[in-house]
Amino acid sequence: MDLHRISEQVATYRIYRKDTEAGEFDEKAWLETDMNEFVDTLSYEEQRWYAIRSVGVSGTLSALSPVVEVASRYHKPLPPGSVRLMVDEGGVTVNWDTDGESGKIRSYRIYRALASGGMEAIAEVESVGEQLSYVDKAAKAGNRYYYYVSSIDRRGVESEASEEVSITMP
Repeated sequence: MDLHRISEQVATYRIYRKDTEAGEFDEKAWLETDMNEFVDTLSYEEQRWYAIRSVGVSGTLSALSPVVEVASRYHKPLPPGSVRLMVDEGGVTVNWDTDGESGKIRSYRIYRALASGGMEAIAEVESVGEQLSYVDKAAKAGNRYYYYVSSIDRRGVESEASEEVSITMP
């Protein structure tokens, strides 16, 4: 399909945009184009409302189209990085770094397994900074444990698990 002209009767399209559902569109168009397609980039959690009018070759203006609501696509948060383990008298301390976007993270979920690839959630820790830790006091001597950490954002969406790290309790 030729995106520049779909009808010889249409000269341009006027696109109207607003950031809230309430209220009317501005009288002046947000964008005027001769293409019947356009791209508008939305940031994280943004939402916008659009309507379109066509301008005929004689200058006549069509009625406003039905309003279309568009919300940004949601992406999973990134998993924590640099997961590290350390054995001390309290158990296994699991440390990790955030991705620098800790303001969007509500909590971190810690997983443990006795075999590589297995995962059982053992704790959820509130997000309170750029480097966090958790002490697994249930780890028993003589066992090899595999740990993973995931991020959970404010909407409750969980990231993929971090890379697997393991340690043997003495």
